[in-house]
Amino acid sequence: MAPRIYVLLPSGRWVWVKGKMVRVVSTGSRRASVAHSMVGETLDEQPRPQGRPVSVFYISSTKVSRYIIRLLDEDVDGIMVITPVTKSIYCVELYGFTRRDVARVKEIAESMKALRAIKKKLVVSPSSQQ
Repeated sequence: MAPRIYVLLPSGRWVWVKGKMVRVVSTGSRRASVAHSMVGETLDEQPRPQGRPVSVFYISSTKVSRYIIRLLDEDVDGIMVITPVTKSIYCVELYGFTRRDVARVKEIAESMKALRAIKKKLVVSPSSQQ
């Protein structure tokens, strides 16, 4: 089962990512490439998961889409809220994940070289902002 993933877009709209579409793009020759697109639904209000996040980490904004697409294939269960902190860094908050699933989600980010450190003065949990 894929996690429930909510993303705050830079425009201020919340999106619930429900899945992905895969399409094969052929170029006149024998080569073909695979393109992935996310399928989602816009939300009228901010998602409010129960409790406190079990883990919070930061990823590069250039890797957010690829990271989400990779997570949609994983067998992890929980709620993930992804919000922009700066133009180049996004915050990932995990709710209701087991320790094994948290380790797997972070391992995927590490394998993609998407994890980012953040300066202390920028560390404000996006879910605490109202």
